[in-house]
Amino acid sequence: MVPSVPESTNDRVSRECMIQVRGFHKAYDGVPAVRDVSFSVSAGQILGVIGPNGVGKTTTMRALAAMIPPTQGSLRVAQADVVESPIEVKRRLAWIPDEPHLFPHLTVDEHLAFTAAAYGVD
Repeated sequence: MVPSVPESTNDRVSRECMIQVRGFHKAYDGVPAVRDVSFSVSAGQILGVIGPNGVGKTTTMRALAAMIPPTQGSLRVAQADVVESPIEVKRRLAWIPDEPHLFPHLTVDEHLAFTAAAYGVD
């Protein structure tokens, strides 16, 4: 369960759903990697994904980042669907994956500029 963020009169946190995963399944050659995962994260909330190796954390994050398609289910980032609008999802999420390993060849600024250009982010 994701804890709620306290609201104050000076800093109202929008409860708009920023990440929504419903009934997410991912299978590779018929072998399930992730089964029936559902969760949502509202604006201002923080989500930690923890668990042992092989339970589908990376697969779920890659699907959320529109890097791999779901086998079944719905994944949305800031109201953009990962299947219908993958480029928009990448713009809104602006996630920098740990692979491919470009850091040995690029400075941090070059890596950020490359990723931003690839996803059309200013």
